[in-house]
Amino acid sequence: MTRKYWPSLPVRAVDWELTSIVMARPLAALILYPVRDTVHPNAVTIASLVTYLLGVWQLWAGNGWAAALLLLLGMVLDDGDGLLARYQGRTSLLGSYLDKTSDVIRFWALFSVVGYLAWRSSMNPLHLYLAGMASFALMVQGYVKWIVEPFVTAPKSEDLSANLPKSLDKSVFVPGILKALLWPFHECDLTVWAAVLGVMSNFELLDWVLAGSQSVAAVIALVSRLIMVVRYESRSA
Repeated sequence: MTRKYWPSLPVRAVDWELTSIVMARPLAALILYPVRDTVHPNAVTIASLVTYLLGVWQLWAGNGWAAALLLLLGMVLDDGDGLLARYQGRTSLLGSYLDKTSDVIRFWALFSVVGYLAWRSSMNPLHLYLAGMASFALMVQGYVKWIVEPFVTAPKSEDLSANLPKSLDKSVFVPGILKALLWPFHECDLTVWAAVLGVMSNFELLDWVLAGSQSVAAVIALVSRLIMVVRYESRSA
């Protein structure tokens, strides 16, 4: 059986992210292609986290271009671990745990540093609060997703992937493209915002972008998952 390596479009419209589809996934496939059969996906996850944290450190140090390059490379590698895991047949609970945990760490570090730099340049303590709000809102999104979706989407066999579509349905193109274009604030998108505004040293605007987008996304996540739970309970009654 031929193993598929090159990334394809997400099969669900909800998973379409502009930066990931246009830049991160293709670049990850190119960078990791020479080592696709030898490097363990978990090693890529760790390398992604280390690279991203180095980028945050360079942002703190005032090296905007170095920060941008490291942040973007960390973002690309973050999309590459899943690509390798599926290609090598090494998807695992440990890999998922490392991936989700590294996301929490990388964005907490980014939001904290951005908030501090925004406060230092403006002397407005509100920016420290905004940084904390961004981190909290991001955790809320992940918390409600991983608590609700396994119960609502999984069959009684507890196979969490059984109800997911296996191939791309053409009907997801329009909603997927609209979602990607109209909401450029997903995980990969946030890194691009940080890279661009970091080079410009506009940390006050970046702090508002991070806190505002993630707060809106958290409210949407809470409401949408509540609707999922209510519908699930009504069907199960």
